[in-house]
Amino acid sequence: MTHFFSFRNDKGIGCAGRIAIQSLCAPQCGFSDTDWDMLSFIRLLKCLLRSSNAVAVITFPASLLSPSVSKRWQHMADTLLSVRAIPDEDKDLANLLTGYQDMLGLIHVRKVAQINTQ
Repeated sequence: MTHFFSFRNDKGIGCAGRIAIQSLCAPQCGFSDTDWDMLSFIRLLKCLLRSSNAVAVITFPASLLSPSVSKRWQHMADTLLSVRAIPDEDKDLANLLTGYQDMLGLIHVRKVAQINTQ
């Protein structure tokens, strides 16, 4: 399962910035064993975004984090979604959904930002 979350700030209509970080803390990034450094990075990024007109989307493979670190990261998110792969031969799900053979996964809305998100 992969989680992704976003931060946003709606101070004005002018220019908007976007930051996308894919697979933060994956073994390829070289920081996969520094949980507290990654947490500090997310906090600093969130602080920077609060004083700007920008949004950040960060994805991370939840299975690579300890449950406590994953919960901390999820708690810091304004919006939190998770993606879960659909099993290949789930006959019950295939009967419920049209186009089942074309689907790859399901998105679960875990948390939605409270203010100014429309």
